Amino acid sequence: MKKIVKPILQVFSIALVVTALLIFISNMLSFQCSSDEARLRLYYNEKENSMNVLLFGSSSVRAGFIPTLAYEEYGYTSYDYCVNHMPLAATEFMVKEAMSTQSPDLIVIDINGITYCNKESTNAKSVSFTDNIKEGQNKIDALRALNEDVTWENQIPFIKYHKNIYAIGKCIKYGSYYEKYGSNKTVLKGYTTNPTNIANFEESDILDHREVEEIAEFNEYETKWVNRLLDFCETIDDETEILFVRFPRPMVKNLNEWEVPYINAMEEEIKAREFKFVDLTDYLFTDYQGREMGIDFTKDLTDETHFNHYGAVKFTRFFCEYIESEYPNVDKVENLADWDKCVELANEFYQNVVLPETDNETHREYYEFKLAQYHKKYGVA
Repeated sequence: MKKIVKPILQVFSIALVVTALLIFISNMLSFQCSSDEARLRLYYNEKENSMNVLLFGSSSVRAGFIPTLAYEEYGYTSYDYCVNHMPLAATEFMVKEAMSTQSPDLIVIDINGITYCNKESTNAKSVSFTDNIKEGQNKIDALRALNEDVTWENQIPFIKYHKNIYAIGKCIKYGSYYEKYGSNKTVLKGYTTNPTNIANFEESDILDHREVEEIAEFNEYETKWVNRLLDFCETIDDETEILFVRFPRPMVKNLNEWEVPYINAMEEEIKAREFKFVDLTDYLFTDYQGREMGIDFTKDLTDETHFNHYGAVKFTRFFCEYIESEYPNVDKVENLADWDKCVELANEFYQNVVLPETDNETHREYYEFKLAQYHKKYGVA
């Protein structure tokens, strides 16, 4: 009997070790080492119903609006709930996920994602969202709707992320940061800055998009997702105001000016449903009630579509004053201990790490876990 039991126990022990190893490797491989991951996963740590403003969209949002500055100078608690290159099709599910724990006074929806609204981009980019939200019906609905290639195989982490084995060291390092800091509230509240000044555009390089009157004709796929988003927004409680915007996105001649007709078409659809829309790119060229954004195209852009930190500071102040004027019912707060601490940590990080890198030719992104590496005493209570 002992001769039988011993080999069985040995096989069982080996199987347990192999299983544990596979679980560990699968978990480590699932880390994408991205700002999107930190932004979405840490969002769940925010106190419920503590956000007055939620901002949705793609990289223009996370590189343009600084929540800690909005709180420090204007009293708004806010969060950049966005994903790089996120197609418009995902917006409905992003809003649903974020509002499962928050009841903001105002939600701001950036429409630049219409330029990524095709099957290829939606299939490829939406995983940055669905991979980093909690299990639940919204995740199931998003997977079914956004990714036509969803199969049981690509829902198993070890299979889905097997290519990350070549970067396992980086994944383990990043995973260790998440294990260490992942239970904390965020400090940057989704903001990711591109501090380097690599875009040196002259005024003559920038197209005044207001001169383009062409309106694109949406194809069947684009029409489906535009209508679905607007239908969904009509179901949102009246206590939450909805503002559709186009985050400032300079049109560089012979580079990205093709986007303008799509923005014009999106504006037409939004206004037809009687939602408010404002093209914030307009204010790169003109003032709003005497208030100028003051963007310097030779200093405040990191590329043709994103602000660097200097530009983000200018835009955040401009947009907060726009909200003050147009949405006076958005609640303001002050003397919140956790937010005050976030402001302190973030400002120290910007001053000592981000801004000294502004003239460095090496392109870098600074986000939540980069801040965590900088601050030995990270986070707030």
